[in-house]
Amino acid sequence: MKRILLLTLALACAATAADYPASAGYVNDFTGMIPDAVQQALELRLRAYERATSNEVAVAVVSSLQGEPVDEFARGLFRSWGIGKAEKNNGVLFLWAPTERKVHIQVGYGLESILTDQVCSQILQQVAAHFREGNYSEGVQAAVDSIIQRLGEAPLAPTGALNEPATRVHGGTGNLPAMLVIGGIAFLAIALGVMQYHTIRTHQFQVEVPAAIAHAQELLQGAPAANEQAETDLDALRAEAPQEVWDGCQTALAFVPENLQTLRRELDEIKGQRREEYRELKAASRALRRWHLSFEKHTAIFARVENALRQFCDSRDYALELIPRLPESLSLMAGRVAEAGGLERHQALLHAAQQTFDKVGELRRHPPVNWLLARDLLDDTLKCLDHLGLLLEPADPRTVRTAVLAPRPPRCWAGSDQDSPASAELITLAAIWNNQNAAADASQAAGFTDFGGGSFGGGDSSGGGGFGGGDTGGGGSSASY
Repeated sequence: MKRILLLTLALACAATAADYPASAGYVNDFTGMIPDAVQQALELRLRAYERATSNEVAVAVVSSLQGEPVDEFARGLFRSWGIGKAEKNNGVLFLWAPTERKVHIQVGYGLESILTDQVCSQILQQVAAHFREGNYSEGVQAAVDSIIQRLGEAPLAPTGALNEPATRVHGGTGNLPAMLVIGGIAFLAIALGVMQYHTIRTHQFQVEVPAAIAHAQELLQGAPAANEQAETDLDALRAEAPQEVWDGCQTALAFVPENLQTLRRELDEIKGQRREEYRELKAASRALRRWHLSFEKHTAIFARVENALRQFCDSRDYALELIPRLPESLSLMAGRVAEAGGLERHQALLHAAQQTFDKVGELRRHPPVNWLLARDLLDDTLKCLDHLGLLLEPADPRTVRTAVLAPRPPRCWAGSDQDSPASAELITLAAIWNNQNAAADASQAAGFTDFGGGSFGGGDSSGGGGFGGGDTGGGGSSASY
Protein backbone atom coordinates (compact mmCIF):
# COMPACT_ATOMS: atom_id res chain seq x y z
CA MET A 1 0.00 0.00 0.00
CA LYS A 2 2.85 2.40 0.86
CA ARG A 3 4.43 1.84 -2.56
CA ILE A 4 1.13 2.57 -4.27
CA LEU A 5 0.72 5.80 -2.31
CA LEU A 6 4.28 6.89 -3.11
CA LEU A 7 3.78 6.09 -6.79
CA THR A 8 0.50 8.03 -6.85
CA LEU A 9 2.18 11.02 -5.20
CA ALA A 10 5.06 10.93 -7.67
CA LEU A 11 2.69 10.79 -10.61
CA ALA A 12 0.69 13.72 -9.22
CA CYS A 13 3.82 15.82 -8.82
CA ALA A 14 4.95 14.95 -12.33
CA ALA A 15 1.56 15.89 -13.72
CA THR A 16 1.65 19.34 -12.13
CA ALA A 17 5.26 20.09 -13.07
CA ALA A 18 5.91 22.31 -16.06
CA ASP A 19 6.89 20.54 -19.27
CA TYR A 20 10.16 22.33 -20.00
CA PRO A 21 11.42 22.23 -23.60
CA ALA A 22 14.80 20.72 -24.43
CA SER A 23 17.67 23.13 -25.08
CA ALA A 24 19.06 23.31 -28.61
CA GLY A 25 22.06 25.51 -27.86
CA TYR A 26 22.75 28.71 -26.01
CA VAL A 27 19.98 30.49 -27.95
CA ASN A 28 16.62 28.68 -27.89
CA ASP A 29 13.70 30.34 -29.67
CA PHE A 30 10.61 28.12 -29.52
CA THR A 31 8.35 30.81 -31.00
CA GLY A 32 10.07 32.01 -34.18
CA MET A 33 10.29 35.57 -32.82
CA ILE A 34 14.06 35.95 -33.38
CA PRO A 35 15.30 35.92 -37.01
CA ASP A 36 17.63 33.05 -37.89
CA ALA A 37 20.56 35.38 -38.65
CA VAL A 38 20.27 37.01 -35.21
CA GLN A 39 20.03 33.61 -33.50
CA GLN A 40 23.17 32.34 -35.24
CA ALA A 41 25.13 35.49 -34.39
CA LEU A 42 24.10 35.30 -30.72
CA GLU A 43 24.85 31.57 -30.60
CA LEU A 44 28.38 32.10 -31.92
CA ARG A 45 28.97 34.96 -29.52
CA LEU A 46 27.77 33.08 -26.43
CA ARG A 47 29.81 30.02 -27.37
CA ALA A 48 32.93 32.14 -27.75
CA TYR A 49 32.15 33.86 -24.44
CA GLU A 50 31.84 30.50 -22.66
CA ARG A 51 35.23 29.38 -24.02
CA ALA A 52 36.85 32.63 -22.86
CA THR A 53 35.29 32.84 -19.38
CA SER A 54 33.55 29.49 -18.70
CA ASN A 55 30.36 31.48 -17.92
CA GLU A 56 27.27 30.02 -19.62
CA VAL A 57 24.65 32.54 -20.76
CA ALA A 58 21.48 31.03 -22.23
CA VAL A 59 18.55 32.65 -24.05
CA ALA A 60 15.08 31.06 -24.03
CA VAL A 61 11.99 32.36 -25.85
CA VAL A 62 9.01 30.21 -24.86
CA SER A 63 5.48 30.19 -26.22
CA SER A 64 3.88 29.87 -22.79
CA LEU A 65 4.71 29.87 -19.08
CA GLN A 66 2.19 27.01 -18.69
CA GLY A 67 0.31 28.87 -15.98
CA GLU A 68 3.36 29.35 -13.73
CA PRO A 69 4.73 32.69 -12.46
CA VAL A 70 7.61 33.77 -14.66
CA ASP A 71 10.20 33.52 -11.85
CA GLU A 72 9.20 29.96 -10.94
CA PHE A 73 9.21 28.88 -14.59
CA ALA A 74 12.66 30.45 -15.06
CA ARG A 75 14.09 28.65 -12.01
CA GLY A 76 12.64 25.34 -13.20
CA LEU A 77 13.97 25.79 -16.73
CA PHE A 78 17.38 26.87 -15.39
CA ARG A 79 17.68 23.72 -13.28
CA SER A 80 16.24 21.51 -16.01
CA TRP A 81 18.95 22.64 -18.40
CA GLY A 82 21.67 22.86 -15.73
CA ILE A 83 23.05 26.17 -17.00
CA GLY A 84 26.58 26.90 -15.77
CA LYS A 85 29.45 24.71 -14.62
CA ALA A 86 28.54 22.36 -11.78
CA GLU A 87 31.59 23.36 -9.73
CA LYS A 88 31.10 27.11 -10.28
CA ASN A 89 27.33 27.58 -10.77
CA ASN A 90 28.19 30.36 -13.21
CA GLY A 91 25.11 30.30 -15.43
CA VAL A 92 22.67 33.01 -16.51
CA LEU A 93 19.28 32.55 -18.21
CA PHE A 94 17.43 35.28 -20.09
CA LEU A 95 13.80 34.15 -20.45
CA TRP A 96 11.21 35.81 -22.68
CA ALA A 97 7.54 34.76 -22.74
CA PRO A 98 5.91 36.78 -25.57
CA THR A 99 2.40 35.45 -24.94
CA GLU A 100 2.38 36.65 -21.31
CA ARG A 101 4.59 39.69 -22.16
CA LYS A 102 7.07 38.75 -19.43
CA VAL A 103 10.89 38.78 -19.28
CA HIS A 104 13.14 37.40 -16.55
CA ILE A 105 16.84 37.00 -15.79
CA GLN A 106 17.81 34.01 -13.61
CA VAL A 107 21.31 33.93 -12.12
CA GLY A 108 23.44 31.05 -10.83
CA TYR A 109 24.90 30.98 -7.32
CA GLY A 110 28.38 31.89 -8.49
CA LEU A 111 27.39 35.11 -10.28
CA GLU A 112 24.79 36.56 -7.89
CA SER A 113 27.32 38.99 -6.38
CA ILE A 114 27.80 40.58 -9.84
CA LEU A 115 24.37 40.21 -11.42
CA THR A 116 22.39 41.40 -8.41
CA ASP A 117 18.61 41.75 -8.49
CA GLN A 118 19.01 45.49 -8.97
CA VAL A 119 21.39 45.05 -11.91
CA CYS A 120 19.03 42.51 -13.53
CA SER A 121 16.12 44.91 -13.06
CA GLN A 122 18.06 47.68 -14.83
CA ILE A 123 18.86 45.37 -17.75
CA LEU A 124 15.22 44.31 -18.07
CA GLN A 125 14.09 47.93 -18.14
CA GLN A 126 16.25 48.45 -21.24
CA VAL A 127 14.86 45.26 -22.80
CA ALA A 128 11.25 46.22 -22.05
CA ALA A 129 11.79 49.61 -23.72
CA HIS A 130 12.87 47.85 -26.94
CA PHE A 131 10.00 45.35 -26.75
CA ARG A 132 7.37 48.05 -26.25
CA GLU A 133 8.55 49.59 -29.53
CA GLY A 134 8.34 46.21 -31.27
CA ASN A 135 12.15 45.95 -31.57
CA TYR A 136 12.37 42.36 -30.34
CA SER A 137 15.75 41.38 -31.83
CA GLU A 138 17.30 44.57 -30.46
CA GLY A 139 15.84 43.81 -27.04
CA VAL A 140 17.30 40.30 -26.92
CA GLN A 141 20.67 41.56 -28.13
CA ALA A 142 20.59 44.33 -25.51
CA ALA A 143 19.97 41.72 -22.80
CA VAL A 144 22.93 39.61 -23.92
CA ASP A 145 25.20 42.66 -24.35
CA SER A 146 24.37 44.02 -20.89
CA ILE A 147 24.81 40.64 -19.17
CA ILE A 148 28.22 40.08 -20.78
CA GLN A 149 29.26 43.66 -20.06
CA ARG A 150 28.41 43.25 -16.37
CA LEU A 151 30.15 39.91 -16.06
CA GLY A 152 33.22 41.01 -18.04
CA GLU A 153 35.04 39.40 -20.93
CA ALA A 154 37.72 37.76 -18.75
CA PRO A 155 37.41 34.83 -16.32
CA LEU A 156 36.65 35.76 -12.71
CA ALA A 157 39.68 35.66 -10.40
CA PRO A 158 39.80 32.56 -8.17
CA THR A 159 38.59 33.23 -4.66
CA GLY A 160 41.83 32.01 -3.16
CA ALA A 161 43.82 34.65 -4.99
CA LEU A 162 42.17 37.32 -2.88
CA ASN A 163 43.39 35.70 0.34
CA GLU A 164 47.07 35.22 -0.56
CA PRO A 165 49.43 36.86 1.94
CA ALA A 166 51.12 40.06 0.82
CA THR A 167 54.83 39.99 -0.03
CA ARG A 168 56.89 40.64 3.07
CA VAL A 169 59.05 43.78 3.09
CA HIS A 170 62.51 43.19 4.55
CA GLY A 171 64.88 45.69 6.08
CA GLY A 172 63.47 46.32 9.57
CA THR A 173 62.45 49.89 10.45
CA GLY A 174 65.24 51.66 8.56
CA ASN A 175 62.77 53.25 6.08
CA LEU A 176 60.30 54.43 8.76
CA PRO A 177 61.23 58.17 8.66
CA ALA A 178 60.91 58.27 4.87
CA MET A 179 57.55 56.49 5.06
CA LEU A 180 56.33 59.01 7.63
CA VAL A 181 57.35 61.91 5.41
CA ILE A 182 55.62 60.38 2.39
CA GLY A 183 52.50 59.69 4.46
CA GLY A 184 52.45 63.26 5.77
CA ILE A 185 52.78 64.69 2.27
CA ALA A 186 50.00 62.46 1.02
CA PHE A 187 47.73 63.47 3.92
CA LEU A 188 48.44 67.15 3.28
CA ALA A 189 47.69 66.76 -0.44
CA ILE A 190 44.38 65.04 0.34
CA ALA A 191 43.43 67.71 2.88
CA LEU A 192 44.23 70.51 0.41
CA GLY A 193 42.23 68.71 -2.28
CA VAL A 194 39.21 68.38 0.01
CA MET A 195 39.43 72.06 0.96
CA GLN A 196 39.63 73.10 -2.69
CA TYR A 197 36.70 70.87 -3.56
CA HIS A 198 34.63 72.37 -0.74
CA THR A 199 35.49 75.88 -1.94
CA ILE A 200 34.46 75.12 -5.51
CA ARG A 201 31.26 73.38 -4.46
CA THR A 202 30.40 76.24 -2.07
CA HIS A 203 30.48 78.71 -4.97
CA GLN A 204 28.40 76.33 -7.07
CA PHE A 205 25.85 75.82 -4.28
CA GLN A 206 25.57 79.59 -3.84
CA VAL A 207 24.30 79.74 -7.41
CA GLU A 208 22.36 76.46 -7.57
CA VAL A 209 20.41 76.68 -4.30
CA PRO A 210 18.75 80.09 -4.94
CA ALA A 211 17.94 78.99 -8.50
CA ALA A 212 16.35 75.78 -7.21
CA ILE A 213 14.30 77.73 -4.67
CA ALA A 214 13.07 80.12 -7.38
CA HIS A 215 12.14 77.16 -9.60
CA ALA A 216 10.25 75.52 -6.72
CA GLN A 217 8.30 78.75 -6.14
CA GLU A 218 7.35 78.85 -9.84
CA LEU A 219 6.13 75.25 -9.65
CA LEU A 220 3.97 76.05 -6.64
CA GLN A 221 2.53 79.11 -8.36
CA GLY A 222 1.52 77.04 -11.41
CA ALA A 223 0.15 74.10 -9.43
CA PRO A 224 -3.33 75.57 -8.69
CA ALA A 225 -3.98 76.18 -12.42
CA ALA A 226 -2.82 72.65 -13.24
CA ASN A 227 -5.05 71.29 -10.48
CA GLU A 228 -8.02 73.22 -11.86
CA GLN A 229 -7.39 71.82 -15.35
CA ALA A 230 -7.18 68.30 -13.90
CA GLU A 231 -10.53 68.85 -12.17
CA THR A 232 -12.02 69.94 -15.51
CA ASP A 233 -10.63 66.84 -17.23
CA LEU A 234 -11.98 64.67 -14.42
CA ASP A 235 -15.44 66.23 -14.82
CA ALA A 236 -15.34 65.41 -18.55
CA LEU A 237 -14.30 61.85 -17.75
CA ARG A 238 -17.06 61.44 -15.14
CA ALA A 239 -19.61 62.65 -17.66
CA GLU A 240 -18.94 59.74 -20.04
CA ALA A 241 -17.10 56.97 -18.21
CA PRO A 242 -18.28 54.54 -15.53
CA GLN A 243 -16.96 55.00 -12.01
CA GLU A 244 -14.45 52.17 -12.35
CA VAL A 245 -12.56 54.30 -14.91
CA TRP A 246 -12.27 57.56 -12.96
CA ASP A 247 -12.59 56.54 -9.31
CA GLY A 248 -8.84 56.19 -8.71
CA CYS A 249 -8.15 59.58 -10.31
CA GLN A 250 -10.79 61.27 -8.17
CA THR A 251 -9.36 59.79 -4.96
CA ALA A 252 -5.81 60.91 -5.78
CA LEU A 253 -6.91 64.38 -6.89
CA ALA A 254 -8.75 64.94 -3.62
CA PHE A 255 -5.44 64.95 -1.71
CA VAL A 256 -3.75 67.55 -3.96
CA PRO A 257 -4.69 70.70 -1.96
CA GLU A 258 -3.39 69.18 1.27
CA ASN A 259 -0.21 67.98 -0.45
CA LEU A 260 0.42 71.40 -1.98
CA GLN A 261 0.04 73.01 1.46
CA THR A 262 2.62 70.60 2.86
CA LEU A 263 4.99 71.41 0.00
CA ARG A 264 4.64 75.17 0.65
CA ARG A 265 5.45 74.66 4.32
CA GLU A 266 8.51 72.52 3.53
CA LEU A 267 9.79 75.08 1.01
CA ASP A 268 9.38 77.89 3.57
CA GLU A 269 11.43 75.83 6.06
CA ILE A 270 14.22 75.38 3.51
CA LYS A 271 14.18 79.11 2.68
CA GLY A 272 14.43 79.96 6.38
CA GLN A 273 17.53 77.83 7.00
CA ARG A 274 21.00 79.39 7.27
CA ARG A 275 22.92 78.90 4.01
CA GLU A 276 26.45 80.29 4.31
CA GLU A 277 28.90 77.46 4.98
CA TYR A 278 29.53 74.43 2.76
CA ARG A 279 27.67 71.95 4.96
CA GLU A 280 24.64 74.24 5.23
CA LEU A 281 24.50 74.77 1.48
CA LYS A 282 24.93 71.05 0.85
CA ALA A 283 22.08 70.23 3.25
CA ALA A 284 19.84 72.79 1.54
CA SER A 285 20.69 71.34 -1.89
CA ARG A 286 19.76 67.83 -0.75
CA ALA A 287 16.55 69.08 0.86
CA LEU A 288 15.57 70.81 -2.40
CA ARG A 289 16.20 67.65 -4.40
CA ARG A 290 13.92 65.74 -2.05
CA TRP A 291 11.35 68.54 -2.33
CA HIS A 292 11.31 68.39 -6.14
CA LEU A 293 10.89 64.59 -6.07
CA SER A 294 8.00 64.99 -3.64
CA PHE A 295 6.42 67.65 -5.86
CA GLU A 296 6.64 65.38 -8.91
CA LYS A 297 5.08 62.53 -6.96
CA HIS A 298 2.16 64.56 -5.62
CA THR A 299 1.41 66.33 -8.92
CA ALA A 300 1.77 63.31 -11.21
CA ILE A 301 -2.01 62.95 -10.91
CA PHE A 302 -2.42 65.95 -13.25
CA ALA A 303 -0.86 64.07 -16.17
CA ARG A 304 -2.60 60.86 -15.10
CA VAL A 305 -6.05 62.46 -15.38
CA GLU A 306 -5.18 64.07 -18.71
CA ASN A 307 -3.92 60.77 -20.14
CA ALA A 308 -6.94 58.87 -18.80
CA LEU A 309 -9.32 61.27 -20.55
CA ARG A 310 -7.35 61.18 -23.80
CA GLN A 311 -7.13 57.38 -23.85
CA PHE A 312 -10.82 57.03 -23.05
CA CYS A 313 -11.87 59.41 -25.83
CA ASP A 314 -9.49 57.77 -28.32
CA SER A 315 -10.88 54.33 -27.43
CA ARG A 316 -14.45 55.59 -27.78
CA ASP A 317 -13.81 57.09 -31.23
CA TYR A 318 -11.93 53.97 -32.36
CA ALA A 319 -14.74 51.67 -31.20
CA LEU A 320 -17.57 53.73 -32.69
CA GLU A 321 -15.81 53.72 -36.06
CA LEU A 322 -15.11 49.98 -36.00
CA ILE A 323 -18.36 48.57 -34.59
CA PRO A 324 -20.52 49.19 -37.73
CA ARG A 325 -18.03 47.31 -39.94
CA LEU A 326 -17.54 44.18 -37.84
CA PRO A 327 -20.92 42.46 -38.40
CA GLU A 328 -20.25 42.23 -42.14
CA SER A 329 -16.70 40.92 -41.49
CA LEU A 330 -18.06 38.26 -39.12
CA SER A 331 -20.73 37.23 -41.65
CA LEU A 332 -18.23 36.93 -44.50
CA MET A 333 -15.85 34.89 -42.31
CA ALA A 334 -18.72 32.58 -41.32
CA GLY A 335 -19.33 31.88 -44.99
CA ARG A 336 -15.67 31.11 -45.61
CA VAL A 337 -15.57 28.75 -42.63
CA ALA A 338 -18.62 26.91 -43.93
CA GLU A 339 -17.10 26.60 -47.42
CA ALA A 340 -13.89 25.18 -45.91
CA GLY A 341 -15.83 22.38 -44.22
CA GLY A 342 -16.36 23.91 -40.80
CA LEU A 343 -13.31 22.48 -39.04
CA GLU A 344 -13.57 22.48 -35.26
CA ARG A 345 -10.68 24.92 -34.72
CA HIS A 346 -12.08 27.33 -37.31
CA GLN A 347 -15.51 27.21 -35.75
CA ALA A 348 -14.05 27.78 -32.27
CA LEU A 349 -12.25 30.93 -33.41
CA LEU A 350 -15.32 32.23 -35.21
CA HIS A 351 -17.57 31.52 -32.23
CA ALA A 352 -15.14 33.25 -29.85
CA ALA A 353 -14.96 36.30 -32.13
CA GLN A 354 -18.77 36.52 -32.30
CA GLN A 355 -19.15 36.10 -28.53
CA THR A 356 -16.58 38.80 -27.85
CA PHE A 357 -18.25 41.21 -30.28
CA ASP A 358 -21.59 40.49 -28.62
CA LYS A 359 -20.08 41.53 -25.28
CA VAL A 360 -19.33 44.94 -26.78
CA GLY A 361 -23.00 45.22 -27.69
CA GLU A 362 -23.93 44.27 -24.14
CA LEU A 363 -21.67 47.04 -22.81
CA ARG A 364 -23.38 49.58 -25.05
CA ARG A 365 -26.80 48.58 -23.77
CA HIS A 366 -25.83 49.57 -20.22
CA PRO A 367 -24.29 53.04 -20.32
CA PRO A 368 -22.03 54.62 -19.33
CA VAL A 369 -19.79 52.46 -21.49
CA ASN A 370 -16.26 51.47 -20.49
CA TRP A 371 -14.74 52.17 -23.90
CA LEU A 372 -11.32 51.01 -22.70
CA LEU A 373 -12.70 47.52 -22.13
CA ALA A 374 -14.70 47.73 -25.36
CA ARG A 375 -11.55 48.54 -27.33
CA ASP A 376 -9.71 45.51 -25.96
CA LEU A 377 -12.67 43.28 -26.85
CA LEU A 378 -12.81 44.66 -30.38
CA ASP A 379 -9.06 44.17 -30.83
CA ASP A 380 -9.43 40.55 -29.74
CA THR A 381 -12.30 40.07 -32.20
CA LEU A 382 -10.19 41.44 -35.04
CA LYS A 383 -7.27 39.24 -34.02
CA CYS A 384 -9.46 36.13 -34.19
CA LEU A 385 -10.67 37.10 -37.67
CA ASP A 386 -7.10 37.79 -38.84
CA HIS A 387 -5.91 34.38 -37.63
CA LEU A 388 -8.91 32.71 -39.25
CA GLY A 389 -8.02 34.36 -42.54
CA LEU A 390 -4.49 32.95 -42.34
CA LEU A 391 -5.72 29.45 -41.46
CA LEU A 392 -8.26 29.39 -44.29
CA GLU A 393 -5.79 30.43 -46.99
CA PRO A 394 -2.71 28.52 -48.18
CA ALA A 395 0.18 30.17 -46.35
CA ASP A 396 3.72 29.44 -45.24
CA PRO A 397 3.44 27.73 -41.82
CA ARG A 398 6.22 29.96 -40.53
CA THR A 399 4.15 33.02 -41.41
CA VAL A 400 1.14 31.61 -39.58
CA ARG A 401 3.22 30.62 -36.58
CA THR A 402 4.82 34.07 -36.33
CA ALA A 403 1.39 35.72 -36.45
CA VAL A 404 -0.18 33.35 -33.93
CA LEU A 405 2.68 33.60 -31.43
CA ALA A 406 3.28 37.35 -31.84
CA PRO A 407 2.75 39.24 -28.57
CA ARG A 408 -0.35 41.38 -28.38
CA PRO A 409 -0.15 45.14 -27.80
CA PRO A 410 -0.66 46.44 -24.24
CA ARG A 411 -4.23 46.23 -22.96
CA CYS A 412 -6.18 49.44 -22.43
CA TRP A 413 -8.11 47.97 -19.49
CA ALA A 414 -6.50 45.77 -16.84
CA GLY A 415 -8.27 42.43 -16.51
CA SER A 416 -10.00 42.62 -19.90
CA ASP A 417 -8.61 39.15 -20.74
CA GLN A 418 -11.10 37.65 -18.27
CA ASP A 419 -14.03 39.21 -20.15
CA SER A 420 -12.84 38.16 -23.61
CA PRO A 421 -13.67 34.69 -25.03
CA ALA A 422 -11.53 35.64 -28.04
CA SER A 423 -8.49 36.20 -25.79
CA ALA A 424 -8.85 32.70 -24.29
CA GLU A 425 -9.19 31.17 -27.76
CA LEU A 426 -6.13 33.05 -29.03
CA ILE A 427 -4.07 31.67 -26.12
CA THR A 428 -5.31 28.16 -26.91
CA LEU A 429 -4.39 28.58 -30.57
CA ALA A 430 -0.89 29.74 -29.63
CA ALA A 431 -0.42 26.67 -27.43
CA ILE A 432 -1.59 24.36 -30.24
CA TRP A 433 0.87 25.85 -32.71
CA ASN A 434 3.68 25.62 -30.21
CA ASN A 435 2.92 21.93 -29.54
CA GLN A 436 2.81 21.19 -33.26
CA ASN A 437 6.37 22.47 -33.58
CA ALA A 438 7.67 20.96 -30.33
CA ALA A 439 8.73 17.75 -32.08
CA ALA A 440 10.74 19.70 -34.63
CA ASP A 441 12.38 21.73 -31.87
CA ALA A 442 13.29 18.58 -29.91
CA SER A 443 14.72 16.97 -33.03
CA GLN A 444 16.85 20.00 -33.69
CA ALA A 445 18.05 19.99 -30.08
CA ALA A 446 19.05 16.32 -30.26
CA GLY A 447 21.16 16.93 -33.36
CA PHE A 448 22.91 20.08 -32.11
CA THR A 449 26.67 19.76 -31.55
CA ASP A 450 29.42 22.23 -30.75
CA PHE A 451 31.41 23.76 -33.60
CA GLY A 452 34.53 22.50 -31.87
CA GLY A 453 33.31 18.93 -31.78
CA GLY A 454 32.03 18.68 -28.20
CA SER A 455 28.87 19.42 -26.28
CA PHE A 456 28.47 23.09 -25.42
CA GLY A 457 29.36 24.26 -21.93
CA GLY A 458 31.74 21.35 -21.51
CA GLY A 459 28.89 19.37 -19.95
CA ASP A 460 26.83 16.36 -20.90
CA SER A 461 23.18 15.48 -20.99
CA SER A 462 23.15 14.96 -17.24
CA GLY A 463 23.79 18.68 -16.85
CA GLY A 464 20.52 19.57 -18.52
CA GLY A 465 20.52 19.51 -22.31
CA GLY A 466 24.27 19.97 -22.79
CA PHE A 467 25.10 22.67 -20.25
CA GLY A 468 27.57 22.18 -17.42
CA GLY A 469 25.11 21.16 -14.69
CA GLY A 470 25.01 24.45 -12.76
CA ASP A 471 22.34 25.54 -10.29
CA THR A 472 20.69 28.83 -9.37
CA GLY A 473 20.39 30.49 -5.99
CA GLY A 474 17.09 32.04 -6.92
CA GLY A 475 18.58 35.46 -7.71
CA GLY A 476 17.25 37.48 -10.60
CA SER A 477 14.54 39.86 -11.65
CA SER A 478 11.33 39.94 -13.73
CA ALA A 479 9.54 42.59 -15.77
CA SER A 480 6.49 43.09 -17.94
CA TYR A 481 6.22 45.28 -21.01
